[in-house]
Parts: sequence; C-alpha cells; structure tokens
Amino acid sequence: MRPLRYEMDLELARDEVWDAWTTREGVASWWCAHASVDPVVGGRFVLWGDADGADSGSEPALDLRVMTIDSPRLLVLGCEGAAGVTGGRREREAAGTRLDVTLYPSLGGTRLEIVHSGFGESADALWVRRRFEPYWWGALEGLRAALGS
Repeated sequence: MRPLRYEMDLELARDEVWDAWTTREGVASWWCAHASVDPVVGGRFVLWGDADGADSGSEPALDLRVMTIDSPRLLVLGCEGAAGVTGGRREREAAGTRLDVTLYPSLGGTRLEIVHSGFGESADALWVRRRFEPYWWGALEGLRAALGS
C-alpha cells in the first residue's frame, strides 16, 4: 500500500524544528499531551493523549522506537503500538509501520517531509492507513501553530 506523504515549509531554522521533534517539551507542545522521548537509536518515543501520561496508568496513544537519527536532518521511528490512534485489534496493523521525518534547509527556513510507510494490504491495514491520514494533518497543523510558523 502506498505510504502517506506530507511536506510543509516552516520559517524556522532546522535546529528549532528538530527540537520540536526530538525533545519531550517539543513533542508535547504539538503532538500529544505528555511524552517520554529518548532520541537515540533504540530509544523510545512514547506519547499519551492525557497530560498525566504514564503516571495515570493510561495506555500510550503511540509507542515508537528510534531506528535512525541524524541530527538535525533525519529521524526514523518504527511504530510498535498505536492504541490511541487505531484502537482494538487494528493496533497490530499500525505496528511495523515506520515514520521518516526529514528536514531540509530551504531559502525561507526548513522544509519538513514526513513519510509514513509500511502499511499492509489487508482491510484492517487500509482502515489504519485511512485513520492516520487526518491524524497527521491535525498533528502537523499543531506543529505549525506551536512553532508559530
């Protein structure tokens, strides 16, 4: 199944956009209410929809593992779970997908490219992919607003 692909231009330096993707404060400012972020290969990005996060005992919305990191250019995250985004039995269809975040310098600042790939061919995988489409649009609008760009 074809990947989801998004691009946006931000009038900020790459380091500023990178921090929004790789720090707990940055991630929590636009992507989720609470985050645990370990930006090293093998580290985890665990995102909760509620502000108390793990302290509340709630299940994370997304559980991601860092596959590749090349500051401030490339972040590749493998999805290990997506309960808050996909729900129920379809969570396993989201697991195994991957998110490539690439930051390119541009004349006005930074060009952000996101590719979410690895969706299977089943009906459940199609359902999960369709669920992620509006999810990413909303998350990226949140990023733009948080960065003031």
